[in-house]
Amino acid sequence: MTKTHPDSYQVLSTPRSRLLYKVVPLSGLGWQGMLGEIDYYLASHGRLRWAGSEAMLYFLPHRGEIWVGREVVGVYAEGDWPLIFDLSPGEVWSFKLPPEIESPLKWKQLHELSELCRTRLREQSAPVWRVRFSYGPWTDHARRCTFIEYFSCRRIDENKTWA
Repeated sequence: MTKTHPDSYQVLSTPRSRLLYKVVPLSGLGWQGMLGEIDYYLASHGRLRWAGSEAMLYFLPHRGEIWVGREVVGVYAEGDWPLIFDLSPGEVWSFKLPPEIESPLKWKQLHELSELCRTRLREQSAPVWRVRFSYGPWTDHARRCTFIEYFSCRRIDENKTWA
């Protein structure tokens, strides 16, 4: 029988980071195109660069949206496009995803797994969660999902700040 859920999780410290992102509906439609637009933006603007090879999908169910983005380093001009969000240091509960949903990303299974993981945490996490995965021309496995992560004691308020 194939294992369909992660067995365990790690608690990881997250550093201060900067997320360059675009918003898509909670259905996830168009996320690959938005990620392509972000990558094009980064390739054509010298002030920002990739902080790593991973892409991020931040799920904000209470707002009905997903933030599709990458962590970046560098200078960002206010009013530039796409959006930018600075994240404070903290902790995440990180679940490694089983390989059968890694490539291509299986949306329905991803949501089912997120509910299983959240149940394991006994609802002690914030409602915001993310998927962190390798994605891009420099990766061996495009669209390879690696982790579902939940934030401890954090939320995003209406001003898009962590509380």
